[in-house]
Formats: sequence, C-alpha cells, structure tokens
Amino acid sequence: MAADAPVVVVCGSRRWWSHARVTLALLKVWSPRFAALWHGAARGPDLFADAFARRCEIPVRAWLADWDRYGQAAGVRRSAEMIAAAPPGSVCVAFVLGRLADSRGTAHTVRLALRRGLRCLVVDNSGQSEWLEPEACLFA
Repeated sequence: MAADAPVVVVCGSRRWWSHARVTLALLKVWSPRFAALWHGAARGPDLFADAFARRCEIPVRAWLADWDRYGQAAGVRRSAEMIAAAPPGSVCVAFVLGRLADSRGTAHTVRLALRRGLRCLVVDNSGQSEWLEPEACLFA
C-alpha cells in the first residue's frame, strides 16, 4: 500500500482496562483501505490495539515518546507528531474513561485530529461510542 494511504490512529487513557472494547471498536473501524494502525506505545488502549493489529496481521507503528528529551511534555508532543503525520483519510479512535473532557491528553489528541480533518471515534468505558466529524469541530 502507498506511503500516503490512510491509517487508524489509536489514543486513550492509560488507565483503560477493557481489551475487549478496544478489539470491538477496531473491528468496527478497520477496513482494507487503511495501511496501518498507529499508537503511542502507552499502556492501556495503545498496547491492546497493538495486540489486535498483530493478531490480524495489520502493520503497526508505535510512536515512542522521548521522555528523557522532553520530560512531561513528551506524551503530548508524541501525539501531536503522530496526528500531524497521519495521511488524509486517516481516522482517530480514542478510548476515554467517562467523558472526553475529563481526559486531558486524549482530548488534546482528538482536538488535533479534528483540526487536521480526521474523523474521530470516541469510545467510553461503558462501551458507548460516537463519531466526531471535523466540520463539527469548534476549536480554533
């Protein structure tokens, strides 16, 4: 598949516990039009998504945060780089405990994705999910 083919970007709370809900959400989203699954290599949804992709023989790219170089800003910086590199047509799947607004890092990643024109599927810990569309983004 071409280097500019869309990808699925996964982000979410490191306290996320449901491997099954990650799998169900990715089964809902995944299609052959995507070239790979990208994640930030954090515990929780990132590692669950990695396991899903490897089981399904989907190419995976783990974006590692450089904690030594950037300190506490490393995770936010890594997420911003991951979203900035996502080709057009990519989607973001975000896993949150409770409300998106209560998960600062995940909410920031979703805002960046929407600003870039990516659709975002937000999945909460009760299993409810909602697609957020870029045109509905009220962020400047």
